[in-house]
Amino acid sequence: MEARPQRIRASAARIGMKLANDVFSPTGSVIVNKGEVLTAHLLHKIRMHNVEHLYVILGQHSAQEEYKNINRKALNQFTQVYKKTEAQVKSSMQNICKGEEVDRDCLIDVTHQVMKSIEDPKEILKYLYATQLEESSIFTHSVNVSILSNLLGTWLNYSVEEVKELTIAALLHDIGKTTNTYDKVHDYKLHPQLGYDMLKKQGFSEAIAQAVLLHHENLDGTGFPLKVKWNDITEYARIVAIANYYDNKTTGGKTLQERPDPYKILQLLEADRFTRFDINYVNTFMSKIAHYYLNAWVRLSDGRKAQIVFINNYALASPIVEVDGELINLYSRSDLKIDQVLQ
Repeated sequence: MEARPQRIRASAARIGMKLANDVFSPTGSVIVNKGEVLTAHLLHKIRMHNVEHLYVILGQHSAQEEYKNINRKALNQFTQVYKKTEAQVKSSMQNICKGEEVDRDCLIDVTHQVMKSIEDPKEILKYLYATQLEESSIFTHSVNVSILSNLLGTWLNYSVEEVKELTIAALLHDIGKTTNTYDKVHDYKLHPQLGYDMLKKQGFSEAIAQAVLLHHENLDGTGFPLKVKWNDITEYARIVAIANYYDNKTTGGKTLQERPDPYKILQLLEADRFTRFDINYVNTFMSKIAHYYLNAWVRLSDGRKAQIVFINNYALASPIVEVDGELINLYSRSDLKIDQVLQ
């Protein structure tokens, strides 16, 4: 990968990145020089000065540094399968838009191909986060949301048939954005309705169509396009909403360097779970992700490396970590949080 300078948020900077420009404090003084390789100390210094953006040389910091336990060959194989499914999803959505019949089993196979391309399906979240794409699209986002919804439906003990139906709904949740007449500025809040109408004409089940229609609705009635509340939002739609939110905040449409860390997304979900999402579903989702990272190494907001040793089930984004033999309960430390998952 050719090295190139790129402007990124300071919060997205990582140890090992090389600075393309000097970093200035808000008062105009140089605090870190061009060409320096970022360390925990320098990152802490940059954040202490409230620097919002900086320029780094990309191509010298790879997913392999942060995911050392992912085999490079396995990641490359996963990426190849993942990219191939993008073309399949694009073709299927285009056919639906044209009014052509689409094999429902083929839609399920798209998700299963990706999930079965790695030895341990439980590692899928790590692979999705580590995969670097030249550019992501509505189709890769759709694959991600279908995988996440499939996982959550399985965690909620849905039947095999229910998980299949949920997976199709998730894969097609944004199909309203793929019509030739769609305008992302004027039609954004209409795309769930556009997708619903299209799927109903094609004979998809009401459960699938309703999930597409309602995936942007919030439990407090502040969503769109119908602004419905609690009991009027179907179960599938509630699940797709969580998966859609998580992917948009992590892997969807972003380069690796610009992706917020999974633990930061847990913090956001904790803040929104009483108003936007079904609390039971989001708690299950958060719990599985949090426990997935038990024993993982992380970088704290003060630059120190720590290991997650205990998950607090009442504050999933604030586990107990160990730093050089010292146990730190992040729930009781408002000044300290997880900044980056290292493995």
